[in-house]
Amino acid sequence: EAAAALHAAGAKVIDAPVTGGTARASTGELVIFAAGEAAELDFVEPVLNAMGTPARVGSQPGDGQGIKVINQHLCSVHIVAAAEALSLARALGLDPAAVLALVEKGAAGSWMLSDRGPRMLQSTEVEVSSAINIFVKDSGLVAAAAAACHAEVPLLQVAHSRYQAAADAGLGLRDDSQVIETWRQVDSD
Repeated sequence: EAAAALHAAGAKVIDAPVTGGTARASTGELVIFAAGEAAELDFVEPVLNAMGTPARVGSQPGDGQGIKVINQHLCSVHIVAAAEALSLARALGLDPAAVLALVEKGAAGSWMLSDRGPRMLQSTEVEVSSAINIFVKDSGLVAAAAAACHAEVPLLQVAHSRYQAAADAGLGLRDDSQVIETWRQVDSD
């Protein structure tokens, strides 16, 4: 709706959400989900190239945001799955660091497991690269988008509840890897 109103007023409109977090933003290595008319994308391509790698994902404003919703769904679920698995390792009496080193290189590995897993095993004082509150917001936006199109997202609902529980426990400004604390608190109750 906003794009249509802006087009009617003579503006060029693209939809270009990013992924890569603060680490890739600082190095200009973001992946940019760019959507819009080809001529409009061509016009802004030099700016997008300065920030990262644009990927043309559609011709309509909103297509990029759709890809971003899916990206955030997977990020939300992957972080929570990693936290649950490392908590399970601890509950089984295994050394979570040893388990992480073994599983991250196999079929169960993922970028999120390798990136967030080591920070999950540290204290809640780890440097913040992405705060829990961001995932409260993002997983909430994914849930809203899914509800709007009547898509079932039960795994996302579980992940969202874990981020909300972490925020409710006062961890909202901590690194998102510290969602693992929601298991430690349950374990200690």
